[in-house]
Amino acid sequence: LIRIAYCAVDTFTDLRLELKSPVVQPFKSIVSAAEIHLYPKDDSGPPFVSVLGFDSDIDVRDIYVGDLNRTSIRAGAVILYVSDRDNTADPSPLEWLQYLSWLPKQLDVGGVHLVSASANTFIFPLEGLTGERIEGEQFTASARALYEGEPLDFALDLSATRDQVKFTGLD
Repeated sequence: LIRIAYCAVDTFTDLRLELKSPVVQPFKSIVSAAEIHLYPKDDSGPPFVSVLGFDSDIDVRDIYVGDLNRTSIRAGAVILYVSDRDNTADPSPLEWLQYLSWLPKQLDVGGVHLVSASANTFIFPLEGLTGERIEGEQFTASARALYEGEPLDFALDLSATRDQVKFTGLD
């Protein structure tokens, strides 16, 4: 299954997958990795997405169907990096929508860092990101951040609109 993951990322995306200490035992519902990194294929810059301390209770049906509707995911940290200093185009809003189909049944992430590097580097840290699927196409999430010393609480409700098999909008 690990080789299939590398092949799928290489074949169907312009990203390169790197896994550190992966464990895949689908019949025990276990998939974990110390680190997961997705790099732009044609660039030597930092990874577009890094997941540290990944652990999941994956439903074997989700592997077959190609979604995570019955899977719970936990991670110590997630880092999302976008930059206008590299040779890779940042994902368009429509491309970001395609990633929403991979939102799991339950999500628990200790910390998320959104890093934007342009003329000025901006890092936005979120803590305690939790989320869950409601009625299939809806996902609700919450998190907390400290912005200039002030606490900010976030709540997000996503309702995806599908056109055939891909996401085309949000409510």
